[in-house]
Amino acid sequence: MKRLILASSILFCGTTFADCPSSLPLKGISTVEDCRANSKNCVEAGAALREYMDARADDAPELLTIGLHGSPWHLYDADDRIMEIGDLAQLVKDQGPQIKRVELLSSWSGVAPDVHHQSLAAQLSRALGNMPVTGQDGFVWYASDGHTETTHQAFTMRAGAGRYLVKPGEKVMASLVVGWPLELEPEILKRQDGQGMLFEGAAYDVFLLCPERSLVAYEKGASFSNAVATYNAAIMHLERNEPGDKAVALALLKQAASAGDTKASEKLRALAR
Repeated sequence: MKRLILASSILFCGTTFADCPSSLPLKGISTVEDCRANSKNCVEAGAALREYMDARADDAPELLTIGLHGSPWHLYDADDRIMEIGDLAQLVKDQGPQIKRVELLSSWSGVAPDVHHQSLAAQLSRALGNMPVTGQDGFVWYASDGHTETTHQAFTMRAGAGRYLVKPGEKVMASLVVGWPLELEPEILKRQDGQGMLFEGAAYDVFLLCPERSLVAYEKGASFSNAVATYNAAIMHLERNEPGDKAVALALLKQAASAGDTKASEKLRALAR
């Protein structure tokens, strides 16, 4: 088995929003304890997540396991850039012909977000000529030995605030690792922090399952001159494809490209063909 670890290491606590309707099978509450309340021996959840990913068994040479953050709508690389299915398919092909099946260790990657779209795993399979691709049916949690399980809670509650910390060996909720910036949104807006708004956008999408608010955050990040947030906003406008969306997306891509963003330049060339 080959592994590609594309997940970044940002951190949060929170809940889903009533104004983000969803057909996902969400139910109940999951509580995450505050490590600091019961232990002085706490570690960053993001660091633990990377360690747990590395501990995963490596015994099937034909299997490519890809660990990255995601939602039912999007997959993210380590820079919190939306990774389009075509780019991920090319990454898989680049690993060589020995790869015969793929496992997406990304939250909700095996669940269709609505009746109009396939799951991300199904989309990747199609892009790879129907190569078998398995995704995940909920929020992914990692154990210290690399094993994973999923949960489907509508609300995620934390006993404390601040950085997501865990006891050594404690399970990590991967999507909660991405949620940390939501606590700081007022301060991020006050500072006009483009990088912070990029984190906000990813958190709304991956942790709070709210792409509508994610787009708003990315657009705000674009107004604060963050090139990746600008790129992500453009991709989401292209996906939505409502009247005026393509024009907005092109303007955003040109803004990001003029700031030196290579992916934005590549996307502009692809759209011009």
